[in-house]
Amino acid sequence: MILALAIIRAIWHFFCACFWWVLSNKRWALIIVLVIYGAFQTWQSNSLANKLNSADAKCAVKVNKAKDELKQYKADQKEAIETANDKANQASADYEQLKATQQVKIQTVRDTVQKIVERPVYRNVCFDDSGLQQLGKAISLGQTKLSSELDDTVPKPDNSE
Repeated sequence: MILALAIIRAIWHFFCACFWWVLSNKRWALIIVLVIYGAFQTWQSNSLANKLNSADAKCAVKVNKAKDELKQYKADQKEAIETANDKANQASADYEQLKATQQVKIQTVRDTVQKIVERPVYRNVCFDDSGLQQLGKAISLGQTKLSSELDDTVPKPDNSE
């Protein structure tokens, strides 16, 4: 407490000495100009500091907004990639299923042709009517490659023989 009072007393003495110097000096105009200039400089520096703080705040808001937009963009991009991968996987599965179906149909035609080839008629004439039908179906099967129209054109193997 005593130290605080001593500091206050020293400040008061300094203020009184400055005031006495101003009163004893005969150059009032210079002193007034310097005081006005000091006040103006203080006002200007405070004004510029406020503008700088305002600009910093606006910049921080823009940066945060850009970060949020970037996060949203990355999330959308990740979702789009996952969707594209799902579609690609589904297309691949559909293709494999269609390919397996096609292989079954081709094997059915091969088995049917093999049965026709084993007939005694084949040895003499090469193809009978059913052989020509199967040959035409095999040719159309090769031309349509994995089409869904083949379900009606290719007969299923007949296991009753």
